Amino acid sequence: MPSAGYFTWFVFALFEMFLVVRLFKTKEKRFMLLILSILLFFIPMPFTQIFCLNEFKHNFVYFMMGVFLSDYKFSKHVKMNLSLKILIAVTFLILYAFNTVYGVSMSILLPLFGVGAVLAISSIVTKVNESIMKFILIVSSASYTIYLFHTTFEGFAKAILMKIMGKNIVNNDSYFLISSLVIVLFGCIMPIILHNCFKKNKYLSFAFGIKR
Repeated sequence: MPSAGYFTWFVFALFEMFLVVRLFKTKEKRFMLLILSILLFFIPMPFTQIFCLNEFKHNFVYFMMGVFLSDYKFSKHVKMNLSLKILIAVTFLILYAFNTVYGVSMSILLPLFGVGAVLAISSIVTKVNESIMKFILIVSSASYTIYLFHTTFEGFAKAILMKIMGKNIVNNDSYFLISSLVIVLFGCIMPIILHNCFKKNKYLSFAFGIKR
């Protein structure tokens, strides 16, 4: 039966989330779906790993939280001064570092502050420079495609660099730094190009949830 490896579960789970949300046409219905996602999260039993439904169960609430904040224009209605935005962002980074270094379980708290941190940082960046804002809008519109395909293109870039540089890619600091930059850029730029290709086809744009 269809299932996924440790690093590819999100392909199944995110695709299922987008499919489910498309069935709820109004923001009122999507708010009810948020309530259902919270109830789903706290069901005290695991789901099957087929189609990564167990990962869908655990992560759908965070996806719906983002949908809810978008539907109700949270970032426009809530006025925060710069110090509060920075505090939220820094708190998220501290929690993330603490969770990574010490392995402390923060499965609920960390994503909540993560959502707030993204909103806070986005609000700060949009006021810095108009050209930066335009660049972020381009990247954000392709973020789902980047998320789905970045590992594929990064793996392809790494394979080519390994052929060219050999063991220097890990044994030499300069080679490692350059190759890392190339791999990350390739993992971002190529999915953006792919995203623009998807936009031109109505079937592919529908399949990947892209507005034409």
